Amino acid sequence: MKTIKLIPLICAFFLLCSCANNSIESPESTTTASESEEKNVNEETVMRITGSPLTEDMLADFEYEINEEKLDKNEKELKGSLSDEEWELYLHACGLIRITSTENIVWREVFNERERAAIEYPDNSLAGYSTRYIESGFTYDSFYKAITDVFTDSAADRYLAAYPWFTDYNGELFFQSLSKGGDMSLVHQEFEVINRSDDELVIRCTEYHVISREKQGGEYNPDKKDEYLMEQYCCIFVDTENGWRIDQFYDYF
Repeated sequence: MKTIKLIPLICAFFLLCSCANNSIESPESTTTASESEEKNVNEETVMRITGSPLTEDMLADFEYEINEEKLDKNEKELKGSLSDEEWELYLHACGLIRITSTENIVWREVFNERERAAIEYPDNSLAGYSTRYIESGFTYDSFYKAITDVFTDSAADRYLAAYPWFTDYNGELFFQSLSKGGDMSLVHQEFEVINRSDDELVIRCTEYHVISREKQGGEYNPDKKDEYLMEQYCCIFVDTENGWRIDQFYDYF
């Protein structure tokens, strides 16, 4: 009787050994499958390519427009309160904000003789839809460098998160063709330096908005400030190991 009772125990022992061997081998096979799956995802990320993107030797460093004349007249008065270096940095920040309406991206002459290529990525949030990006002719690395030459690394990441219509494809900057409308309720802005130290500069912008739609586009009346919706934002310069950078730019990001 005792011999008969030992048989199930022996079977259970061999079953446990078999399970232990399987648990040792499975991570290796799981890793291999994961790597294969990741490779397939990367290969199939692009849904469609239209046209022929520029080759690497045809790409140029990123350029954008710096135009003081496009500033609000009150914003131009900041120039007298800033050093030449600070004012130049401020103008570059304004230029980078303008390209978030992508019709302001500089048009390269190479596209006078050829059509821009386009790529379409599947939109994971909407089945059957895709997001279309158009080539710029600029390298993505020089685009990112232009941003980090003006903003801190943290602000650069927030910039790209706030305006996710720029992407890198084979080293080239591609962008969605988007246009941002203006705020029709905004009728007046005031700018002033409210703090300056050896390692920080803070500019405050006060905006005045009309509350009713009927008054949009009207003239600002400084004698009736209490009739407007007032909002305040700050532009913060900080001194970094790479020189002065902007860490916050009003309410843009």
